[in-house]
Amino acid sequence: MWLLVGLGNPGPAYARTRHNLGARVIERLAERGACRLRRGRGAMNQAQCTLGGERVVIATPASYMNVSGPPVAALVREHRAGPGETLIACDDFYLPLGRLRIRSGGGDGGHKGLVSVTAALGTKEFPRLRLGIGEPPAGEAGAEWVLQPFDGAELEVVEEMLDRAADALEMLVREGIVKAMDLANRRPGITGRGGESVGTSL
Repeated sequence: MWLLVGLGNPGPAYARTRHNLGARVIERLAERGACRLRRGRGAMNQAQCTLGGERVVIATPASYMNVSGPPVAALVREHRAGPGETLIACDDFYLPLGRLRIRSGGGDGGHKGLVSVTAALGTKEFPRLRLGIGEPPAGEAGAEWVLQPFDGAELEVVEEMLDRAADALEMLVREGIVKAMDLANRRPGITGRGGESVGTSL
């Protein structure tokens, strides 16, 4: 059974910031699966629901981003899953706004949440879904950028991206990671900030 975990910071002050896109994907899946995230064991909000005809566990850590790892590791132990069955969704400012990328493993790219999860699981070989938020403007630190909300011009792109991300995760549980990668990584047709085309294959 897949564990789908979306990273973010807890509380309403962070709910609509760039750093919380991973958690927002999981919230969208909860809506689709007509299930409610509830506080489970430890610092984790979770629910079991049916997506793509399959039973899955969806979850968001109730801890801050840079200490996401221990709650994720506890969830893995609770459900007796392996890292390869645990997908982590998170934001990524190395991807243009609106771009998605699924990979079966890899580095953390300096993302504090992925750093924590990698350390807690003891491996980097776990699937991850990255949601592009675009690079910080010149002169602005990345740590400040990720804690800002999206502006009005970006909101439509963000909503569409969240829907595509949820589609990709449903594909993951239904048909596997290769099909999910094809859907998320190669889908064209979104224009990001500055007019660049995003959503095409790399």
